[in-house]
Amino acid sequence: MSTSSKSADQNQNKGPGSSHRIAYRVEAAFLGLSGYRHTPTTLAQVAGVSVSTAHRALKEGCEVGTYDTDKSGEYWLGGASAMWSMSSSSRLPAPAPTQAALVELHRITGGAAFYYENKGLAAVPRHRVRGDTDVSSLDGFALAAVGNDLRIGATGRAILAHASPGIQRQALARPLPHDAAPGAIRSEDELLACLEGIRARGHEVGQEECIPGWDAVAAPVLYGMTVQGAVLLLVPAGHVARRVGHLAVATMQAAESINTFF
Repeated sequence: MSTSSKSADQNQNKGPGSSHRIAYRVEAAFLGLSGYRHTPTTLAQVAGVSVSTAHRALKEGCEVGTYDTDKSGEYWLGGASAMWSMSSSSRLPAPAPTQAALVELHRITGGAAFYYENKGLAAVPRHRVRGDTDVSSLDGFALAAVGNDLRIGATGRAILAHASPGIQRQALARPLPHDAAPGAIRSEDELLACLEGIRARGHEVGQEECIPGWDAVAAPVLYGMTVQGAVLLLVPAGHVARRVGHLAVATMQAAESINTFF
């Protein structure tokens, strides 16, 4: 373990609420990694804590259903994870084929590919393939923030466009986050027109709207008439403007492929 990790670990173990901060960092570490099963060592490195601290947090989480594990010693998010906390009717596609679809999307486009699950008024990252893409600026917290508000960013709007009228009304009624990017849609009429356009063309784009330095293309994943989530493709800023047709088609193909895995 690095000196900086030891220092961070020591600081996080001090003061009231330290155990909760560590638990949150370990849980958020899952969002910064490809795949869905990880070892305590890998999670500790991403969370910036010692392996023993991560292992303790994981064991405690298993007792309350936050994580699941098996004899392999790997862990994955369980049904009681905070990432699952918002109730919805969404289902999860089969993990291996979903990951394969994202790998193919990365191969075709060179971008970082993600699957976000619809959780009602938010979206949660479930699968990630970054390949050799330089995504050092994308930590688990940044990726989680992408789905915090369905009005902001390509991922949220791709889901919101196919959400029920009730969910759309609730989303529109919420105040826009104070840190929303300048390009965020603030007019209700403009947003409704945007959602209609997404339904017509099958995808949405965003240019540095959620994460500085990154453009996005997203396509909804549907199960019957219900939106289950969205495929998100992140590429360096400026790439969407130059390659939007190619990137959009590849992203929609990945979403359509995942549709068959429910």
